[in-house]
Amino acid sequence: MSRAGGSTSGGLSRLLRADGWAELFVAYAFSRMSAGTVGFALLLIGQNVQHSVAHGALAVTGYALAAALAGPVIARAADSRGVRGVLQLSTLLYAAALLAISIAAPHGAFWLVLTATVAGLVMPPIGPSFRATVTDALPDPALRTTALTVESVLVELIQVVGPFLVTACVAIVAPQLALVLIAVSVLGGTLVLTAHPALRAKAPARAGKGRLVTPHVLRIITIWLLFTGALSAIEVLAVAFAGPSRVWLSGLSVAVLAGGSIIGGIAVTMRPLPGEPARQLQVLMAFMGLAVTGLFLARTPVVFVSMVGVAALVVAPTMGIIMTLLGQAVPAARRNEAFGWMASANYVGSAAWTAGAGLIVIHSSDAAIALTCVSLLGGAALALGLGTAPDSGRPEQIVLPAPLVLPEPRPERVLVPVGSARATGAAAGGRFVSSIGREGTP
Repeated sequence: MSRAGGSTSGGLSRLLRADGWAELFVAYAFSRMSAGTVGFALLLIGQNVQHSVAHGALAVTGYALAAALAGPVIARAADSRGVRGVLQLSTLLYAAALLAISIAAPHGAFWLVLTATVAGLVMPPIGPSFRATVTDALPDPALRTTALTVESVLVELIQVVGPFLVTACVAIVAPQLALVLIAVSVLGGTLVLTAHPALRAKAPARAGKGRLVTPHVLRIITIWLLFTGALSAIEVLAVAFAGPSRVWLSGLSVAVLAGGSIIGGIAVTMRPLPGEPARQLQVLMAFMGLAVTGLFLARTPVVFVSMVGVAALVVAPTMGIIMTLLGQAVPAARRNEAFGWMASANYVGSAAWTAGAGLIVIHSSDAAIALTCVSLLGGAALALGLGTAPDSGRPEQIVLPAPLVLPEPRPERVLVPVGSARATGAAAGGRFVSSIGREGTP
């Protein structure tokens, strides 16, 4: 496996120079517009239309639980029946469900919760499918981590910009307008995304796909649970520290958490970290855990927000590395399903740590900070056992659609078409094999 920091200087520029990648990221951003916006819109519908925040909260709960349960099933269908068709069908159903919520909003809590739950059940696996596509298309672990970090940054940006979009819709017309705009954005972005050559190929049959649940995969998912849970606990700490008299401070803290993540993610894509992904993960999670310990000393808003900002710098890079490790650890034909389970683990971790930190912080804020630190340092300790990802199956020849061929600055990384003595820049039938054998094979 190539070292993550060895040849990736300017990894982001290499990705964006390659034909099709810039368009792919833009389409992905529009297709993920529901992230962080649908739940907020449901809360505002409960508050402004049904005059009950509790109704909106019930709708958010139904939406999230349904997505967590159905997500891996739909992602598994993408593996067995082809990503393109599953994404197109589920996106059409999802857009229709969002429109149904906007129609049902004035008609009582039952219809609001029901339609929101249906929307969660048919949510398209856009995130898992995009991550699986990136993993398949980029055999170089460093470039793969760069692309997945960019994906994390885009989602963070959406979660920052999205609530402003929703509140603007409330000010102009009503929160239902936000759901209509989200539906249009997701539908349009997904149609462009699925038109890309990387998502056109039909997945192989389920027979012989290999094991998905292994000790290595379970370790990675556990680390993801601890990490996403810690993020949710930090948000709870922000609300508790601010108190009811300083709501602005909780909003500022959450904004700094997202902003720091974006800054750190951009920095890492411009100058990748040295070392293997597992080692990077150990260092980043340990750094974040130590940064959170600074909250023990926070007695003023400046110190609290500063410590949150320092911890936030490694959020997006950590996400990218964990997704890289998971993609390496599972068979190629089951990556959509694996990333689907990761998305579900995100819901579970967020819900469990939010509830746990919320109960603990009432009695002791220091205990809630300790829970967050232990989660992050525990994840770093688990990462010690990751090492090099085990072979997820027989060596595979990666099929790279022409728009995804990346410029290779190193002469020893020249791509050789199958059946050719030595050539560069072209491929027979679109099939490439690397002249350095198994290096970089996921």
